[in-house]
Amino acid sequence: MLTDYHVHCEFSDDSVYPMEDVVRDAIGLGLEEICFTDHVDYGIKVDWDSGEEIRWRNGEPFANVDYPRYFAKIADLQEKYGDRIRIRRGLELGVQSHTIDRYNRLTEKYPLDFAILSIHQVHDQEFWNGEFQEGARRRSTTRSTTGRCCGWCRVSSTTACWSTWISLCGMTRRGCIPLRR
Repeated sequence: MLTDYHVHCEFSDDSVYPMEDVVRDAIGLGLEEICFTDHVDYGIKVDWDSGEEIRWRNGEPFANVDYPRYFAKIADLQEKYGDRIRIRRGLELGVQSHTIDRYNRLTEKYPLDFAILSIHQVHDQEFWNGEFQEGARRRSTTRSTTGRCCGWCRVSSTTACWSTWISLCGMTRRGCIPLRR
């Protein structure tokens, strides 16, 4: 069975690919199933209906998926193309320890067929644009005064801090994100 469960479209801030074109192209490629998993990154982006101001980046809105429109469009395409391809409901969730409760509420409100859990930020600083790395350089001076690899954890070695990346049960990066005990 040929499938793709990591599909972004115009509802994601990193794509302009129209959802229906994605479906048509997937059918043309012989895929039997796809799952739309557009980005949601609590901590750095807001929801369209949150009442908070939407920021803009490079002339595009920097916001999470417009959930009502997104899921309605998926339902329409399931109806229209359901005899040729199975279309699943999903999201890619940029998880941080302080955003887990928001994701729980989101997935209760909008049940998903599939979710990708990604680490795109730590302490609301993004990896892709170097923001987190720049912060890490600033934090490296902390080690010389505290004996710790950064200002956030109790680990005394940078290697040990970075080596324990993610704990799925707590969905946190141990070390640099304080864990609840």
